[in-house]
Amino acid sequence: MKKLKVSLDGGMTYNNADVNDVRVIYEDVDSDLVGDGTGVDVHITLSPEGIVTDIYSSETNVGTNSILIEEEVERLVSSAGWVDNVKDI
Repeated sequence: MKKLKVSLDGGMTYNNADVNDVRVIYEDVDSDLVGDGTGVDVHITLSPEGIVTDIYSSETNVGTNSILIEEEVERLVSSAGWVDNVKDI
């Protein structure tokens, strides 16, 4: 099973995340597309299965995206042009 490791010191050390998921919030992100000009909050949830991103404006969820971690690895490897050198994930 995939495990999550977390660093709180800029990547100098990593510790096992002894939880099912890790959540991070970016507050007051500038956005001209959503909200009243005060910014939106971006919630990112990392789990062993993948990544979920939610955008909130005035406590209303205005957008959600999710991707399995295997799909993200495939997308990044493909965009880097390494596909010919990588076995099936």
